[in-house]
Amino acid sequence: MTKKEKDKKKGDDLEFVDYIYDPIYGNVDITQIENEIIHTPEFLKLIGIKQLGLKSLVFPGALHTRFEHSIGTMDVCDDYLYHLDIDFNPKTRQIIRLCGLLHDIGHGPFSHAIEEILETRKEWVPSIDDVKEVFFNKEHKEFEEDLDSESNKILEDLDFKTHDAFSIFIILAMPFKYEKFKENKFLFEKVAKILYGKKLQDNERWKHDIIHGDIGADRIDYLSRDSHHTGISFGIVDTEQILRYIELIGNPLRDVVSLHLGNKKQDIDASYKEKISRTVGENILISRIHHYNMLVENPKAVGIEKTLYKCLYLYLKNLNNKKAKKKISEIFLDWDDNRLIQEIKNQTKNNGFIKAHFPVLKGEKQLNVLYRYDIHSFDLNLRFWLIMLEKNYRNKIEEDLEKEIKNKLNIKDTIVDLSYLSSIPELRMDGIGGVTRFFYDESYISQGAIRDQMRNLSLTIFSLKDTKEISHPKDLKDLIEEVVANCREKALKDKKDKDEFIFRHLELLKFLSAFPEYPWGIGFFYKEALLSSRLYEYYKQDFEEIGHPESFFYNHKMYSDLMRLNAIGIIHVKDEDYCCSYKRMMKDSRYKKNEEEISRHSFKYDTEEYGESWCRHTISYNILIHDFIPIESNERKELREKNFSIRLNKEIEKILDQVKEYIK
Repeated sequence: MTKKEKDKKKGDDLEFVDYIYDPIYGNVDITQIENEIIHTPEFLKLIGIKQLGLKSLVFPGALHTRFEHSIGTMDVCDDYLYHLDIDFNPKTRQIIRLCGLLHDIGHGPFSHAIEEILETRKEWVPSIDDVKEVFFNKEHKEFEEDLDSESNKILEDLDFKTHDAFSIFIILAMPFKYEKFKENKFLFEKVAKILYGKKLQDNERWKHDIIHGDIGADRIDYLSRDSHHTGISFGIVDTEQILRYIELIGNPLRDVVSLHLGNKKQDIDASYKEKISRTVGENILISRIHHYNMLVENPKAVGIEKTLYKCLYLYLKNLNNKKAKKKISEIFLDWDDNRLIQEIKNQTKNNGFIKAHFPVLKGEKQLNVLYRYDIHSFDLNLRFWLIMLEKNYRNKIEEDLEKEIKNKLNIKDTIVDLSYLSSIPELRMDGIGGVTRFFYDESYISQGAIRDQMRNLSLTIFSLKDTKEISHPKDLKDLIEEVVANCREKALKDKKDKDEFIFRHLELLKFLSAFPEYPWGIGFFYKEALLSSRLYEYYKQDFEEIGHPESFFYNHKMYSDLMRLNAIGIIHVKDEDYCCSYKRMMKDSRYKKNEEEISRHSFKYDTEEYGESWCRHTISYNILIHDFIPIESNERKELREKNFSIRLNKEIEKILDQVKEYIK
């Protein structure tokens, strides 16, 4: 569909009253209700919240705001809806557009700084009553009474430590604060349910995917917009191609309808179009990784944002818990970037750290990188525990290391940042006989990109002093090892039943070491999962049927964990090309479908093994625990023939020794 045809079709079912000019998409038409929402104080606040926070001190063009991102996301949502092969009415279209417009309405100043604080200071997380008091300026009892039962349940479940929770609250509360929205209360309730996502029916999950999925409008817009304004082209995505290759796929086993990359038309060149759909997925993935490397991980930007985090933390620490909860509600609901900076500035007379570091937030003083370590800077044992502890013990490691550097190395005013990018996008493709294919089983490019991404561990030490005056590399390394060892002991002793992330990986390592001979590295898990009940508990909720030639049962969480252990260097996930005939897949009742239709997904193949049949290539995996002990050539040959070997090296034995007394 051309842009002209699309614009003409767009005018058929909704009445547009105005437009906003966007630097990425041009004129974005808006309806009456969208226009009214945009001119509320809650939405106009987004004009004062920069999309990339203080990164504008490093990338001067990064002055774009959450306001324009929200407008752009709404427009991309509209494009998505028209490129999906579904029938929809004007009300559905308006709801999806509102989802894009309102998804960030609860965002606080400077992106995610306040959210990081609330991850560790649970006692500061506001209650629903705290939020209502600030939003309505008084208690509003009839608010919940007038909501439908499902919306009330969502309200009860909200955890106000993220902007997403505040967004959903504001959306549900707006019809009660503004008389003009009362007659459209059902629209706001529907939008809140879609953005919340957890209580949607399986056949409606695609609506949430359009906004927040890994190929959703939110991600597509911020990648394009951030690249445009910073001038860094590495994060650019080809939105037009993405729109051509998105489709809704229903899983016949679970009646789940979700957003996938796919091949809509089963015509003569279907195999080529299938290849291009993989290319589109690779573009999204690589753009996201490059965006992270160039913008998010930039040491200067990290140092400035860490300074903001520390100043904001000290500002809130001066308040008691009750006042802190109310203040955080105000920050999310009412404040923009300038208001927060002004409040921190007012603390410069009372706090030495804020006084010394506030000029960094204004760009008047440079924060220097004392040392920056990456995953290759540490031995296997230390990198394993840094990655395991980063998720839930990041702040403790940073604070303890800052104290140790001050006390033992006499370097004052240091700031430590520990970060690890551990998430993998859950990209999916259309499947054989309707069964989903896992994107990473199809693309070697994505395999390499993911493995590189999972090595993004960094520990950076900043100082106001010139780095040329200080040189303590060995002493710093010793302090890091000491701090991590103390945190490790605390994590294992105090939270062994709570810290799923750590113990999931330890159980997985233990499980891998117990079963040395499996020809297929992923398939073993389903067959033997019940032998390790605790490990099974970590993964069973997320199992999905994946269209892999051996019908392996595994899930995204397990794949991520294996790639993480691979990046650390504990295991080696070896991938290799595998050819599978469709006739073989058709033997399984799950793939019962017209064989001619299935064959159009791929190409004719002729081998001695299969004979003349329709085939496709996919990736299979072998998992090995690294072996640093020399092996005789005949033994090495024997291990290769088994396709799966596990030999514990000394470092892995050390890790298991550290936890064996805690895992029963």
